[in-house]
Amino acid sequence: MKKNNLRKKKKTLLEKIKTQIEKNKIQPKELYKKINTNEENEKAAIGAIVILLILIIILSMGYYYAIYQPQQQELNNEKTQKHNQLNQIFKEELSNNPEKQALKVRIDSATTKEEIAQINLDELALPALREYQTTKIDQQKDKYNRVQIKLNDSEYIILSVTEAKKKINSSMTQQLSNMEIKQPETVIIPIKIDRTQAASGLINVGDVVDIYKTTTENTQETQIKSNNTTENTITEYTTVNTLTNQNKEGSKITGGSKVHSILRSKESGEIDANIEKTQEPKNDTNRTQTTTTDIEQLLMSKSAGIWDETQLNILLEDYGWQLSDYERIANIGDLDIEYLVMIEVPQESTEEILQNMENIVLTIPSNNAPIWMYEELNRI
Repeated sequence: MKKNNLRKKKKTLLEKIKTQIEKNKIQPKELYKKINTNEENEKAAIGAIVILLILIIILSMGYYYAIYQPQQQELNNEKTQKHNQLNQIFKEELSNNPEKQALKVRIDSATTKEEIAQINLDELALPALREYQTTKIDQQKDKYNRVQIKLNDSEYIILSVTEAKKKINSSMTQQLSNMEIKQPETVIIPIKIDRTQAASGLINVGDVVDIYKTTTENTQETQIKSNNTTENTITEYTTVNTLTNQNKEGSKITGGSKVHSILRSKESGEIDANIEKTQEPKNDTNRTQTTTTDIEQLLMSKSAGIWDETQLNILLEDYGWQLSDYERIANIGDLDIEYLVMIEVPQESTEEILQNMENIVLTIPSNNAPIWMYEELNRI
């Protein structure tokens, strides 16, 4: 009996173990299916990641070439233009100016075109240029407190230190950047001109004038006439000498030129005068003589020691200028008078003045006008 019970227990235990094993047993097909599913999921995930990376790369390249690179190119072009403008303003001796270096850093640090556009170089550079040119005036003035200023390739002016500094303070950036200031190098040149060219003869010794030139242009036209016949063609050339005097706009040669002497032609130098004449050097008795003569004869007599110098000086001093001034007041005068004027001009202008001597015109600048002109301007 005991053996039978033991067998039954053993059999029951084996069945339980078998049942438990069968419950947890995985079939080969199910295992393969499960593994295959996991591999497919991994491949799908990897494919999605690859596609996402490709899309990111494509979008990045599209943004770079379509948007970022053109924007950067435009920004670099704007910076280059600003740098070129900066170099045009601060050139030669001003190339190492601290203000230029500061503006250069500001341009380079800009990140947008709007920031570049906000950098107004003309306005920002103006104080530095004025300071530099004012210092240059003090360095280059001559013993007469004058400087010579070159405004452009052809125009030179001579100004006092005071007038030069006024010129600096009234000039803008481009004018100051192209301005050259140096110590005057001048020559005194004689100019023979008529009354129209000599500012109506109303200039005096010590006055300052500007010098212009006027030119005419002659053109020659050739007319061509063609006569066509059935047998041949005859072309006739007819030259027509058409002199077209085309007055061009007067160009300024130089400014700020000082008048050192004026000789008025002797046709207007006839006067009536009472002049004391010494009979003998040791005789205290003088006699007065009324005479009608011209200025040149009086000067020749004075040179010979005949006339009393004091009275002659009273009679002749500023005679030519006073005559012109009286003509201005009376509104009547001799328009055919010629003048020989000695004018101080910059050395660079000498050749051009000599080449255009017949076309020279002297003008009186209103900002440096003689006293009589100021009086007339104040009356208006």
